[in-house]
Amino acid sequence: MRLPTRCALAIAVISIGAGCETTPPPRVVKLPPGYSVPAPSPDDIKTLAKAGMSDEVILSQIRNTRVVYRLTTTEILDLKEAGVSQRVIDFMINTPSLYPPSRP
Repeated sequence: MRLPTRCALAIAVISIGAGCETTPPPRVVKLPPGYSVPAPSPDDIKTLAKAGMSDEVILSQIRNTRVVYRLTTTEILDLKEAGVSQRVIDFMINTPSLYPPSRP
């Protein structure tokens, strides 16, 4: 095989290989039995909002932990002042009806 043909073939193979890049599957971490992720406190929510996290990220944290908030008026005002969206605050206020206590 002549040199120009080899070069063209090498370039073609490299080009095809570069287009086949795949991303690895997401890493799933299984927690040991009885282990739970700590629920985000109102201060954690304020920190996430100040860091610029989207409402969806913050709401996912709340949903995944199934935490029930019983916010005081002062806590609600602090959340609003810290930049937490009304949507997130409303969701937090409504968690008692979303996650009723489990019965023994």
